[in-house]
Amino acid sequence: MNYNKLPADPTAIILGIVSLVIVGLGCCCGLFAIGSLVLSLIGLLMANKSIRLYKQNPEHYTSQSRSNSGVGQVICIVGVVISSIFVLFSIGYFALFGSQITESFMKKFNLNKENNEIQFEETDSLDYDVETDSIYIDTVGIE
Repeated sequence: MNYNKLPADPTAIILGIVSLVIVGLGCCCGLFAIGSLVLSLIGLLMANKSIRLYKQNPEHYTSQSRSNSGVGQVICIVGVVISSIFVLFSIGYFALFGSQITESFMKKFNLNKENNEIQFEETDSLDYDVETDSIYIDTVGIE
C-alpha cells in the first residue's frame, strides 16, 4: 500500500517556528507581532485541515505525517497565543500613549489653515543674556 504525507506535514511546523522567531525578534513592535499572528493562524488552519483529513482516511497517510501535523498544530497555537498578547499590548500602548506622541510632534508644526501651509517652529531660541551666563571649566568658574 502507498502511504502519503499530509499536506501540512512540514508547512505547519515551518510556519509555527518562523512565527515564533519573528515575534521573538520583533517583540517591541506591533507590526511584527501582527505578521507573526497571521503566519501562526495560517499554519494552525493548515494543521487542523490535515488532522481532519487524517481522521477521515487514516489508512492513506503515515502516522509520522500525522504526528508532524500535530506538532505543527501545537507550535502554531503557542505562536497565536504569544503573538496575540503582543498585538494586544501594542494596541493598548498606542491607545494610551499615541495621542501624547502625536501631540508632541504636532507642537513642532504650526498649521496655517488660511494658506494651507505647514510651518516649522524652532524650539531652540537664543533669547538669553550672554553677560549673565557662566562657564565652568574644571573647577574654575569664569564669568
